[in-house]
Amino acid sequence: MERMLHNLFDSADCSDQHLLQRLTLRERTQHCIDRYSNISFLMEPLSTVLIEEPFFLDIKQKIPPTDLDRLLETPELTIPWKNYTASRRSCTEVYLSLLEGLIAVTFVCPASLQSNLLRTIAELIKEQVDTKFGINFGAYGLSILVFPMLQQWMRKDAVKHENNLKQAIGLFTEIVKQYLIQTESTVNFRKIILSFIIN
Repeated sequence: MERMLHNLFDSADCSDQHLLQRLTLRERTQHCIDRYSNISFLMEPLSTVLIEEPFFLDIKQKIPPTDLDRLLETPELTIPWKNYTASRRSCTEVYLSLLEGLIAVTFVCPASLQSNLLRTIAELIKEQVDTKFGINFGAYGLSILVFPMLQQWMRKDAVKHENNLKQAIGLFTEIVKQYLIQTESTVNFRKIILSFIIN
């Protein structure tokens, strides 16, 4: 399937209006989520919950507690397929739908199947570095599709899925590490790290 999508990616005319519409809706939804999510509502300002610890008194460069209250700024998400042709945008939506479907199945399937599905998802995302879709596409998949799934998984009763959850966290941490080694300064990587910390 993946090989077929990469071949279609370079085809002259494989665009589909339905897929283009879905991709447009995906973009709009993401911009709305980013615009209206405010991290400050999730936690108390750090200066109000600081505990005086002797360990921190030995630090030479003191940080004023109010400096810790600055809000995290979520960087603007750059859509990796922004400049793609209609044909390539259609292939992008098929790939994102495939990834989204695998993630959804992993979340609800029996624990015995989760391990293989997690490895498949990790491979799909890890291999984006060397494909025509590119590393930013993999970064988008991590921050928008995978990390929210992991966050939901941690919130539900995961006793019987605990080993698979640990495996997932390990796999995707390795991917983030690999991506950060490849490049350090793009907007999507700042978004990934912020998502990773929050989740």
